[in-house]
Amino acid sequence: MTEDEARQAYHAAARLSRAAPELMQHTDFLDRPADSYSILGNVLDTVRSLEVTLGQMAQWHRSAAAAAGQHFH
Repeated sequence: MTEDEARQAYHAAARLSRAAPELMQHTDFLDRPADSYSILGNVLDTVRSLEVTLGQMAQWHRSAAAAAGQHFH
Protein backbone atom coordinates (compact mmCIF):
# COMPACT_ATOMS: atom_id res chain seq x y z
CA MET A 1 0.00 0.00 0.00
CA THR A 2 1.37 3.37 -0.94
CA GLU A 3 1.44 6.29 1.47
CA ASP A 4 -1.34 7.94 -0.55
CA GLU A 5 -3.49 4.79 -0.38
CA ALA A 6 -2.92 4.56 3.36
CA ARG A 7 -3.95 8.20 3.74
CA GLN A 8 -7.09 7.59 1.67
CA ALA A 9 -7.97 4.55 3.79
CA TYR A 10 -7.50 6.59 6.97
CA HIS A 11 -9.76 9.38 5.68
CA ALA A 12 -12.41 6.89 4.52
CA ALA A 13 -12.43 5.30 7.99
CA ALA A 14 -12.66 8.74 9.61
CA ARG A 15 -15.66 9.66 7.41
CA LEU A 16 -17.38 6.39 8.32
CA SER A 17 -16.68 7.02 12.00
CA ARG A 18 -18.32 10.44 11.78
CA ALA A 19 -21.27 9.19 9.70
CA ALA A 20 -22.25 6.32 12.02
CA PRO A 21 -23.34 8.49 14.98
CA GLU A 22 -25.21 10.81 12.59
CA LEU A 23 -27.09 7.82 11.18
CA MET A 24 -27.90 6.66 14.70
CA GLN A 25 -29.37 10.06 15.58
CA HIS A 26 -31.53 10.31 12.47
CA THR A 27 -32.99 6.80 12.63
CA ASP A 28 -34.71 7.64 15.92
CA PHE A 29 -37.27 9.65 13.97
CA LEU A 30 -38.52 7.19 11.34
CA ASP A 31 -42.32 7.01 11.21
CA ARG A 32 -42.98 3.86 9.17
CA PRO A 33 -41.10 0.61 8.61
CA ALA A 34 -41.07 1.36 4.87
CA ASP A 35 -38.99 4.46 5.65
CA SER A 36 -36.20 2.18 6.81
CA TYR A 37 -35.85 -0.15 3.82
CA SER A 38 -33.38 1.89 1.79
CA ILE A 39 -31.49 2.79 4.96
CA LEU A 40 -31.23 -0.88 5.92
CA GLY A 41 -29.96 -1.72 2.44
CA ASN A 42 -27.23 0.90 2.70
CA VAL A 43 -26.29 -0.20 6.20
CA LEU A 44 -26.13 -3.84 5.10
CA ASP A 45 -23.86 -2.91 2.18
CA THR A 46 -21.64 -1.01 4.61
CA VAL A 47 -21.50 -3.93 7.05
CA ARG A 48 -20.52 -6.28 4.23
CA SER A 49 -17.75 -3.91 3.16
CA LEU A 50 -16.56 -3.65 6.75
CA GLU A 51 -16.51 -7.44 7.03
CA VAL A 52 -14.24 -7.66 3.98
CA THR A 53 -12.07 -4.80 5.27
CA LEU A 54 -11.65 -6.41 8.68
CA GLY A 55 -10.75 -9.73 7.05
CA GLN A 56 -8.16 -8.04 4.85
CA MET A 57 -6.64 -6.21 7.80
CA ALA A 58 -6.57 -9.37 9.92
CA GLN A 59 -4.79 -11.23 7.14
CA TRP A 60 -2.31 -8.38 6.73
CA HIS A 61 -1.59 -8.37 10.47
CA ARG A 62 -1.09 -12.15 10.50
CA SER A 63 1.27 -11.92 7.52
CA ALA A 64 3.23 -9.03 9.03
CA ALA A 65 3.49 -10.83 12.36
CA ALA A 66 4.64 -14.06 10.69
CA ALA A 67 7.29 -12.14 8.75
CA ALA A 68 8.49 -10.66 12.04
CA GLY A 69 8.57 -14.10 13.68
CA GLN A 70 5.55 -13.43 15.89
CA HIS A 71 2.56 -15.71 16.24
CA PHE A 72 -1.13 -14.81 16.55
CA HIS A 73 -3.92 -17.25 17.32
